[in-house]
Amino acid sequence: MAVTSSSNASATLRAITYRITTAAPEQLPLLATQVSGLIWNCREILSASADSLGSKSETTALIHRFRTKITSLLQDRTIEGRWAAVVLTKAAIEAGGVEFLSKSNAWVRSLLATLKRPDPSTTKCLAAITLTRIFTSTWDYSNLVREITTPALPGFISTCLSNAKKERCSANELDTILAAFATLLPKHPTIFRTHESQITAVLNDVLSSGSLSHHSQKTKAIAQRVRVLLHHCAPKQGGSEQWDKTLQATIAAVHTTCDRLFRSTSEDWSSVAGVRIQAADANIFAPAEAELEREDELSLKPWHGVLGGRNRLVTLIELLQSHLETATSSPVPLRIGSLVDAIARLLSLTAPSCMNAATANSQVSKDEREILAAMLPSIHVSAMELIFALLNRFGNASASFAPSLMELILDVYRAESFDDRLREASCRCLELLLQLFGPSLPKENVTELNVLVRGCCEVLMPVNTPGTATNGSISSVQATNGLSAEAAKPNGIKPGSEHAGLTMAASRLLSTIVTKLQPSYISRKLRTQIERTAVLTRNKNTLLACVMNPGQKDMGAKLQTSLLPLLAREFPNAPEVEALLRPRMPPVVLQRLADGGEEAEEDDEDMNGPNGEPTNGDLQQQDGAVSNDDDPTSDLFKALTQPSNPASDHEEQDELYSATPPPNFQVPTKRAADFTAIDTENSTKRLRASPTEEPATVQVGVPVTIAVAQGEDEYVESTILVAPQIKATDGVGDGGDAGSDYSDFEMPPLTMEPDTDPEDEGEDEGEGEDE
Repeated sequence: MAVTSSSNASATLRAITYRITTAAPEQLPLLATQVSGLIWNCREILSASADSLGSKSETTALIHRFRTKITSLLQDRTIEGRWAAVVLTKAAIEAGGVEFLSKSNAWVRSLLATLKRPDPSTTKCLAAITLTRIFTSTWDYSNLVREITTPALPGFISTCLSNAKKERCSANELDTILAAFATLLPKHPTIFRTHESQITAVLNDVLSSGSLSHHSQKTKAIAQRVRVLLHHCAPKQGGSEQWDKTLQATIAAVHTTCDRLFRSTSEDWSSVAGVRIQAADANIFAPAEAELEREDELSLKPWHGVLGGRNRLVTLIELLQSHLETATSSPVPLRIGSLVDAIARLLSLTAPSCMNAATANSQVSKDEREILAAMLPSIHVSAMELIFALLNRFGNASASFAPSLMELILDVYRAESFDDRLREASCRCLELLLQLFGPSLPKENVTELNVLVRGCCEVLMPVNTPGTATNGSISSVQATNGLSAEAAKPNGIKPGSEHAGLTMAASRLLSTIVTKLQPSYISRKLRTQIERTAVLTRNKNTLLACVMNPGQKDMGAKLQTSLLPLLAREFPNAPEVEALLRPRMPPVVLQRLADGGEEAEEDDEDMNGPNGEPTNGDLQQQDGAVSNDDDPTSDLFKALTQPSNPASDHEEQDELYSATPPPNFQVPTKRAADFTAIDTENSTKRLRASPTEEPATVQVGVPVTIAVAQGEDEYVESTILVAPQIKATDGVGDGGDAGSDYSDFEMPPLTMEPDTDPEDEGEDEGEGEDE
């Protein structure tokens, strides 16, 4: 098998080498994309050592020819040849492993030269990705790090920084360069330390870009991550101090931007961390439009206008979020008070309060205040994303500041619920809050969630269309489940909704509210609205939550309604629904009963194997009933479904619903021979266990003592009160005359309780002796 796969790999590699050797330069890009996937099929011979292949073997010569061709293509004069060579180099490195890595110094030098050439941005991006892949592949081998990565990485960093500063650098190339820095910087901080100032200048240029800049949100996100990772370059284990310094500078920059941006209104916010609002400073109101005339604490460039201030503030908030989401190599201090104080300032000013004439600043024009009111929802969305990152990072340790954040979120939601992105961010934050602290919330905080819950129900409920019912009118409904055509849509997604994430966030919040909050704290009216929304929108998670966490029962109600029938009808194939309907179903086991002790022992030996386990023939034909080994309930199913004559059915029903056991009644036991009936009146009368013989006649009301086997030689006596048998002979039973109260139709129940009263036992014995 190994010889066959090696021969196939050699044939594939020979075909690849032939095609890239004979192809024209114009065809190489298309050919490289086709054969790069086939190189992985040759990994068995490419990753093999030279000793295992042999120095003079045909395979060794083939691999040398393939490597030589890639080397020549990397130095090709045509752009197409170099582009194809970069693609083939990455594929060969991944397939060849250590064998190709140890001999890739020439390839690395050629790739660095390709980065310096005036090639298209796609070629440079592929070269940077290939070099990053080579550097990361050497991390597991210290000798390869010394031989390849350490000499080549400084040149790679300087070349990438030079390309990033050029005007012709595309957004895709810049993203590739920053992503490569984010990957390599934590592993090689000492090499990046010499280029820290140049990297910071590039990052500040990206983060300082205004609304008219070409840098995308993706580029800014990668730049923020690299900006946080620069603390690894701090010398003498000072990474944690540098991280804290950068965080505090970012928070200070947030307050500086807020001073200029919120100058058109009076802020109703007081700092708990000692931050002073500079709204009374005359320099803030000097320019005609809000602006920052100098660099801020992070050395970011000045901004101008309300739109520029909004972009700068959102960038700083996202940088704070990157501090929380980016992992560090060592523990870092985080001053939560300063961070929560900045969040409180961002959420304290809402759009309606900004437009209020009572809080307006007369030194600023009304137009600036109106523009700020339009920009506030986007700022609040970024602030809520920061809250989500903070709660997600600290989890249950955020119990000290979680209630204050919850109040701020609800206040902003009440004021700016017209914005869909803000509603989605509010639902996500409150869902995480309830997941962490929902069961411990007091009733007052739960009551404040009513506005948000009603808003979620409005989001999920379908839109009224001509085919649905409005104002109590009758609408056309589907014949399937009785729901309207619009309500039948999954998850109640509105047609033409631009924010599908809002629907998902509202749905998850409703299920979390039902699951995590105390049912007694939710009003009956609100609970009914949640259940109605879950039913009409066919929200499986919310329906499951309502079934598993029932609401508080109304006063005086005998029964409590449940949504389980609706859940079972809408989702019959869901495994969680099946678990609710049939939580535990014990297997039905059929056992045989014998007449005597010896026969029972023989039957037990036949039914059980040598180790006492049941054999395959333990369920056989008995008394005309055929059992099935695979389905132990087959006899019961046949008995319920097979038709029979009315007379026998009537008799069976009488025996089924009668309190008196039938004539062939037996006590279901493990072994029939373990039971022996002892009659206190006449020792010759016995209660036999065999169904074929006539049962013994026992006097009405006379207690019968039976010995129940507990082990091989242990028995426990128990007394039962046996009722007379049903017989249709002249209307007179064995235990009494025709005028007795115990008729054939009114029989006393079978009492299985042991009689432990010593006085009753004495009386019964006395009656037996008298008789």
